[in-house]
Amino acid sequence: MGSARLLPLVLGATLFATGAADDLRILRHSPDPDGSPTSIILVTFDRPVSENLEHAPDPRSILRIEPPVPGHTEWRDPVTLRFTPDSLLVPETRYTVTVLNSFSTEDGSHLPEPYQFRFRVAGPRVLTSSVVAAGQAAQYLDTLPRFSLLVSGPGEYSVLAQQAFLELSPTCGVERTVRLALEGDRAVRNDDPWQYRRWSFDDYREEKTDERRVVELRAQRSLPTDCAGVLVAPKRVEATGGNQPWRWSFHTYRPLRLVEATCGFRQTYCPAGPIVLRFSTPVRGSALAAALRIDPDVPITWTDTASERISWALSAKLRPRTPYVVTLDSTFADMFGQHLGLVPTSVVRTTGYAPAVQYVTGKQTVERMALRTITVTYLNVDTLVAIITPIPDSALPPILARPWGYEELLAGLKPARVDTLAVPFTPDRSGRVGIKLPLYNAARPTSPALLAVRVTSPSLPQGPRDRQPVALVQVTDLAVH
Repeated sequence: MGSARLLPLVLGATLFATGAADDLRILRHSPDPDGSPTSIILVTFDRPVSENLEHAPDPRSILRIEPPVPGHTEWRDPVTLRFTPDSLLVPETRYTVTVLNSFSTEDGSHLPEPYQFRFRVAGPRVLTSSVVAAGQAAQYLDTLPRFSLLVSGPGEYSVLAQQAFLELSPTCGVERTVRLALEGDRAVRNDDPWQYRRWSFDDYREEKTDERRVVELRAQRSLPTDCAGVLVAPKRVEATGGNQPWRWSFHTYRPLRLVEATCGFRQTYCPAGPIVLRFSTPVRGSALAAALRIDPDVPITWTDTASERISWALSAKLRPRTPYVVTLDSTFADMFGQHLGLVPTSVVRTTGYAPAVQYVTGKQTVERMALRTITVTYLNVDTLVAIITPIPDSALPPILARPWGYEELLAGLKPARVDTLAVPFTPDRSGRVGIKLPLYNAARPTSPALLAVRVTSPSLPQGPRDRQPVALVQVTDLAVH
């Protein structure tokens, strides 16, 4: 018993003595070599400084930072020293961290000499730009544009203005590089674009302090109209700049013209509008309302005449299969003050209603000795095709278990009848007709209990023609069945 207990103690003493002969070493540290304003300094040793952190050396006497930084030094665990700054580190500043060798671990080891490392805090990030926030409007910029950049924190914004520039397309016909001037910086406001106000932070400490700034820039010379360009900006605000800068495309406004006048939004059928006008530049709704003439005259419902956009959908009570002449007054101007000059006239034609075939679907009962029909309503078709499929008893359970969606269960069943029926046709006027169902002898065991009925038409488009729903019909005079 005694020797069994002594053996581990002897081995432990041997290991302790061996460890004491080794110098304490630092395995790693961070940041290395670049940090950010939110960086925390960590130093990891190759062994615990103490079994109990209450008896560990005072961490404040071990770590030195130049230039000095207010913060809290602590042992994160027995092998890791952590320094948390009270505020964000200063961008574009080089810090020197020294770990002194004035302490010893519990096994008596210590650093042979002070350990030192350096890191540099990168400048604030350029997060996004007014070109991104403008969306479609970035394709209709003024010829003397102003831009803004959302930056993650304070920095040398004059350096940012020197490094950012506009790069114009060769087709603009002028010198391609346009320098930018710094107009100032400000905090994010409530009237800024949502991309600025609701920016998603990657770092909790950065979000908690939220030192974002909006840096405002303007072009130092006017740009040509109808000119494509790119706003080029560094990804960080620092003197060295970035190897891969941001590049955001924009376009100055074009000459004003009516690009197209259509019925609806390019769909196949447009029986009742709206009339859609698309311009080459944004126009104000009030200016459009004052300059627009439609023949034959129809009242238009305007939702927002104060807004400016390139596409306007005019809601009006239009008649099917009718041409409407759309005219704009020559004094009509866009938001840049450009006039149309010649009076453009366009013809917008409404179409008829889309062909349709409708009937009650799902489970239903039809009287056996009465009309024995299901009613079908149709529009703009002259022929109906009724596909009647008897359902055998073996297929009844899965079909009856479903409230809808019978098509896949009926895929393998062969129709008993396909009836083609000519129906009276009047354009854009609906009609009704009864589809006669077959009569089976209920006394025969092979007689079907249910019929699957689909009604379609060759006039329907290819897709809807094949997707007509199913009516599950039981032909019976029984009140309870």
